[in-house]
Amino acid sequence: GLWDTKALQFKHFPVMVPDSKSLRNLQDKLTVETWVYLKTPECKNHKHKHCWQEYFEHRKECKHKKNKHLQCSCPKKHFCLLCWLAQFQNGSLLNKLGSYELELTKDRKARFVLHTEKKKGWLPIAKTTKVESSQAIPLETWVHLAAVYDGDKVTLYVDSVKQSEEKQTSGKVQSLPTPLLLGCEGFAGILEEARISDIARTSFGGNSEDTIVTQTIRR
Repeated sequence: GLWDTKALQFKHFPVMVPDSKSLRNLQDKLTVETWVYLKTPECKNHKHKHCWQEYFEHRKECKHKKNKHLQCSCPKKHFCLLCWLAQFQNGSLLNKLGSYELELTKDRKARFVLHTEKKKGWLPIAKTTKVESSQAIPLETWVHLAAVYDGDKVTLYVDSVKQSEEKQTSGKVQSLPTPLLLGCEGFAGILEEARISDIARTSFGGNSEDTIVTQTIRR
């Protein structure tokens, strides 16, 4: 793990944290954060790791293509697009069903989904707010992701860097008696030091090489 601890490695199957009073004790403040590590996908057919950009650049010029589909027959640049897509399908890092979700998109961007509600008269009005990171999450390195709701807006941070997309919203975080799922919806990667806070944090541990790190929930 990141600090010589036991990180959780996921291969499309989640870990379930049972619902509890502390997980549901959220009002209008929330911080969801975790460290995540994504490996370069390995083709199960050829057992070779390659940069997908190099593969597709090569494929444009390659004269050994046997078909119009995914594979190039040139032995120097074997790469299976199907394996890549299987590795980077939508993956959920932390998901409290009906309340919030920190996930990765198919293009490896971080996305945070927040469900809030506030009363209009006697009727509760529900709202869903989504924000995404500006860039794809890098491979082969530890990355710290944090999503913050301060009662007025939702903000996403990648290695303590505030992302450009920030959306206004308000209301109480929806509270449902659902479990917290780690590494679900096909996520394949490693998670370390996940933390759910009922406050809006403004500082984090930064990248994995920083000397000052905000440590979080231990397994």
